[in-house]
Amino acid sequence: MIKLVGVGLDFGATKALDGVDLAVAAGDVVAVTGPSGCGKSTLLHVLAGLLRPDRGEVSVGGTDLTSANDQARTRWRLENCGFVFQLGDLVPELTLLDNVALPLDGLRAKNARERARDTLGELGIAELADRFPDQVSGGQAQRAAIARALVHNPPLVLADEPTGSLDQDSGSKVLDLLLRAVSDRGATVVLATHERRLAAAAHREIRMLDGRVVA
Repeated sequence: MIKLVGVGLDFGATKALDGVDLAVAAGDVVAVTGPSGCGKSTLLHVLAGLLRPDRGEVSVGGTDLTSANDQARTRWRLENCGFVFQLGDLVPELTLLDNVALPLDGLRAKNARERARDTLGELGIAELADRFPDQVSGGQAQRAAIARALVHNPPLVLADEPTGSLDQDSGSKVLDLLLRAVSDRGATVVLATHERRLAAAAHREIRMLDGRVVA
């Protein structure tokens, strides 16, 4: 599913990624751990095609993201990737339902809203569909963000500190829902985290330090 060979990315004089080799099989749940600034988030952005590396090769699901132009990477990401951000990044002017329906732009509006409502129900917040992000709790907003990432059934789900802004109880519930939902879909998951409970729930843990995979 995922293959990285010698991937490097520089931000000025800083090596954000330094010779990263990585292979992830389809259906795996992989936790990327390490201290702040070690390259976890940068790695996820490269896997999503949001950043193009300066060196090396990136292949995801048979697509060469290294040579693809910006338009091709954007199209690939919309069709194949769901991304869960630490703070959710919901659009404040849209209801939870309309936020979740955003990746379904190609569907008829009625069908998109039905699927979005079903996915909110899967995350246990269907009754909040017509509320705005500032009218729900942090845990509920993060569930909506997960629903948005899953609604188009992508083969790859990337999660950047998905429970980092939540208390332990809310974070545990969100984690359980996320893992159950991706398991039901058979998706491949790569999540960045500094939380041991989240890393322990993954099939495999990868440790990073100073832009390199060290374990």
